[in-house]
Order: sequence, then C-alpha cells, then structure tokens
Amino acid sequence: MIAGRGLLAVATRAEARAGHTTPKALALRWVKLLREAVAQPALLLKPGRIVVPVGETRTLAIGGYAEAPFVTHTPQGEGCVTIDCDSPGRRLIVRGERPGKAVVRVHSGADAATCVILVRRWAGRVPTDLSAEITATPSAPTDLVINAAAAALRRIPCEPGAFLRFLEPLRVRRSPRPGQSQTVTARVRLAGPDYLPVTGTARVRVFNRALPLHPAARLVYSNNPEHIRSYQTLTAGPLSADAPARLMFHHDNQMRRPIALAVTLANPTRHAVRVHLIPGFVPPGRDPGSVGYRAGKVFLRNWLKARGEICTVPPGSVLPLLVQRLERHQTASGIAQVALVDSSDEAARCVLRVSAEPMGATGFPSSILRRLDAWRYAPPRPLTAAELAALDGPADPFPLYGALRRVETEYICGQHWAFVPVGRPDAHAAPASAEEDRNNAGDYGVLYNIKVTLQNPLPTPQTVEVAFGAGGGPVMAVFAIAGRYLEVNEVRPPEQRPLAHFTLRPHETRIVTIQTVPLGGSTYPATVIIR
Repeated sequence: MIAGRGLLAVATRAEARAGHTTPKALALRWVKLLREAVAQPALLLKPGRIVVPVGETRTLAIGGYAEAPFVTHTPQGEGCVTIDCDSPGRRLIVRGERPGKAVVRVHSGADAATCVILVRRWAGRVPTDLSAEITATPSAPTDLVINAAAAALRRIPCEPGAFLRFLEPLRVRRSPRPGQSQTVTARVRLAGPDYLPVTGTARVRVFNRALPLHPAARLVYSNNPEHIRSYQTLTAGPLSADAPARLMFHHDNQMRRPIALAVTLANPTRHAVRVHLIPGFVPPGRDPGSVGYRAGKVFLRNWLKARGEICTVPPGSVLPLLVQRLERHQTASGIAQVALVDSSDEAARCVLRVSAEPMGATGFPSSILRRLDAWRYAPPRPLTAAELAALDGPADPFPLYGALRRVETEYICGQHWAFVPVGRPDAHAAPASAEEDRNNAGDYGVLYNIKVTLQNPLPTPQTVEVAFGAGGGPVMAVFAIAGRYLEVNEVRPPEQRPLAHFTLRPHETRIVTIQTVPLGGSTYPATVIIR
C-alpha cells in the first residue's frame, strides 16, 4: 500500500492466509477501510435531516471519531423540540413538541455537527371503529351502504386543511336486512400541506336499523313565493320528537344572477340531535313539471322502501341537506321526510329551513353545489350569531300544513264509478286550517292514502280498473297501488290514463290501498277513477 512516495503497509502471504484471502484482495480491503477512515469527519449526526411527528420521538446517531462527552444546543426553533443526549450510547433522542423547523448542534471540544429537524403533525388518524346507520326494507341496496360508509369516512377528524382520499373503491359483500349490519373496509390516505400523510385501512360498520316508519304529521311547504326575486328565507318549520315532517319545495329563479337554494337543518339546542332523512332531491332544470316529476319519483321510491340515513346534528350547528346552484329561469323541486329519532328530551328540536342566498354565502364548501347528498360531503357548521338570534326569537311566520289525507271510498261492480279528487283540499276532511289550505290549493307534497273497498255482488268474475284523469291542465304523478309502484309521465285533459286492473271473483270484496303525492310543477286538482 503506497501513499505518494511512501510505503504505508505490506500485505504478506501469511496475513492473507490468516484472513482466508489473497494478498492483493487483503491490500484492497485495507485501502477501502483507510479511505473511509480518512474521509470521516470528527463528529457527525446521522441523518443530517429528519422529520419528527408532534408528540413522538426519533433517534439520531452520533458518528465520527470524536470522543464523548457531547454537548448539545438548539440555535434555531428551540421550542419545537426537546433533546436528550445519551453520550455513552452516542445518540440523541429528539421529541417533537410543536410544528416548525429546528436545528440541533452537537459539540465535542472544537468539533461540531448539526441536524435539521422538521416537526410536523400527522394529517389525521385512520380509525377502525366507525359506524353509520341506514334504513331500508326488505334489504339495503349496496349503493346506500357504500354511500353511508363513505360519508362516515369523510367525517374522520383531520387537521385543518387536510383531506381524505380513497385509494380503492368501496365494496360490500351483502345487503343487510333490517336489524343486520355490514362492515365496509377501505384503503384511505389522509394528507395536506405541511402535514405528514397517513395511509391505512379504515373500517365502517353500517347498521340497517329496524326503525318504525311513521307517516309525517306536518308538511313544511315552500312555494310561496314560487318565483324567487330576492334573497330571503323561503320557509322554515320546527321538528319535534312527536311530529315527523315532510318537506316539499318548488321554486324558480327569476333573479338576474345564479343563486344558491339551501335546504338546511339547524339545531339551536345544547344537545346533539339525530334525524332520520328519506331524501327526494334531483338536479334543477328548465321544465318545472319535469323537475317536480323527477323529485316525486325519487322520493316515493325511497319512502316505499324506507330508504334513508340517520344523521347527527351537533348542538348549535346547522347541517346542509341540499345546497344547489340555481341558474336564472331554472326550477328546483324536492320532497323529503325528516324525523327526530332516539330523543326522549321534550326540548329536543330542529328547524328545517329553505332559503335563497347569494352564491358563496351559505357557509358551506362550494363543492357540494354539484351534489344531491350534501349531508354526506359537508360537515355541520356552527350557527352564526344572526342565525341563533333568529332561531331564539319569535316563531317564523310560515304556516305548517297537514302532511296526510286519508280518504275512503267504495266501488260496486256494475254501479256508478267512484271518483277521488286529488289536490283539492276542500273535497276532504283536512287536518290543516282552511286558511292554510288556500295557501296550498293543490295539496302539493301531501300524501294521499286512499282506501278503496271493491265489491263484486255478481255471480261472474268482474274486472275493475283504476285510472287517473287530468283536471285543469297537464299533470304528472307517481302512485303506489296495492304496494306496486307506478309512474304517470303526463296526462292532459280530457285524457284518462289506466293505472291498474283487479279481477274480483264472484261475490268477492277486496280492499285496495292507493298512495300518491301531488307533485310540484303539475296542474292539480286531478282525479283517481275506479270503474
């Protein structure tokens, strides 16, 4: 081994045999080790740059040939970290105290080494004990299970500015029946600027709750004014534990700019409330009749199968049910049933509100404007001082309506037809006042439960037809007849559209139930005909 003109060492054959190698290989090994020793500084911190999570510790190794003891100090970011020096073990134990940047320096005599330390918070925590509740009969469709699980995952607590991303599609193995549950697993990643990303497998247990579906007692009706010409509260109605409510809204934008139509649920009390939501929300459109018809189809199908979700509204907060961008001359229409659940507190209440607001002034992220399920994507926000003052003040001057009309009629084969007016409150015994009925002359959003007794006194089988006839103009409708869902795209006077047929045996008496809801954008009254 030669350095310059001097001889440093000679690898003899005896030394090579002792190392089970050749003299040349032994000499090359010595060269390598010598070069490493010469290149090594007297003092070294490994690694020279490290990231430490807040509240956790990391270890730095003290390298080099300098001897202990070692002295440490932090010339920058002193409050970000605490340092414990283990001189005999030649290591530093670094604990992150708060986010920031710190520099730690180690001294041994005249020699020194530094390390840059970045202290960051984790973006969040991936839980494995989440839960969500839905309702559906006879079993929950997979999309409802997946959407409820995804909504629970989006509510994972994250640091401000952090976000959640699904790394793979959510899947379910089966559709749970009432009283059953299904566990959904998902690979997720929590990340955000200046945060440490977290990746893991989250688990959500989705319960299909066997919740009794009570008919709505109150109708929160929002159609006055039908044409929006200013920013305003369009309607507001209270929810209490003993009175499930149905919401029906139908409005078009007559302002010169887009507006935000917001349907929200506010909890002004000091206790969280849980609500059961059966939605019937659809995108806005230019044709008022078509938008109302689509809303009715979505709602009645969901209502017949009790397909809904149970949501929590924290105290002093407001939950968005729907926040929709409404262009000029567009119409928004929707129907939903909302009920408080698990509440024995008589003071528990929520306020269901429909409002026309400036774009960007709702207090919720603009991303939910493209969603029909805002409650799944936007967390509840705190009520503003103005909103709390309005909720604590006198009751809103908006009337509440009866949400249900029960009608009984009969048809005897071979005798006069039976006619049941739909959308004409004065034709039935109404639970609402006459003044309120005049404000909702078409009974829009009211559930008609028609009980028809069919009798065949003849000695031969007879066929009975149920038909639907328009009244003063074009009308669209949705029905459930004897449990079977039906749609009527459009009927114009004097047309009568057949809906169902029943064959009665000789001397048979049969009871048939017909359910329907007058839809926004259609012309009522109309008539159900049994002949």
